[in-house]
Amino acid sequence: MLDEIPESLDLDMRGSTVWLGRCTDERCLSLSYWLRYPSDRSALVRLHREVRQPPASGLADEEKRLYREAAAVASASPRAACALLRLLMESYLKRHLADVGRSTSPQKLYKLIELAESELGLSTTLQRGLSAIRVQGNEAAHDIYGISDDTSDETVNWLFAAIDQLVDEVHVKPQIWDQLRQRRAPDRAPDEEPF
Repeated sequence: MLDEIPESLDLDMRGSTVWLGRCTDERCLSLSYWLRYPSDRSALVRLHREVRQPPASGLADEEKRLYREAAAVASASPRAACALLRLLMESYLKRHLADVGRSTSPQKLYKLIELAESELGLSTTLQRGLSAIRVQGNEAAHDIYGISDDTSDETVNWLFAAIDQLVDEVHVKPQIWDQLRQRRAPDRAPDEEPF
């Protein structure tokens, strides 16, 4: 690891040069990798990195696909990630509200979030996180000036954290509590009440 990043670092690769540069904008100062071809044409090299992995359980296959897709594009396009997370949240809420017998069609997403709070027992804090996903996702999908592609990774990470918490509150924790409640001491009769 370099302690001090030089203005550029040139490496020769089969006639092409790879160089590392730093943005000169004082608000940014991020690093970038460039490839200069023998023809003196240059291209920015975009590094692919995923922000996170989906929860181990609780998401349907299509929802996992949306989560992975949002993670895959998050660093290159926060707008796309926000729109995908909004779509994932809407799908997840509709599926779980239908499971408890609630009709979800046609409803605005903010109404689904309110309904989920009352029907699925979501915390108020999580409701605020889901509202943030709704707002960011709507701006990303419907307002070309609403959210810029320089949105920080931290912002997108908070939206992923809200999805993770949603799955945890609706799927993971209830399963764990049910399993713990069902455990009985080996010498206790099946119909005998616990302490």
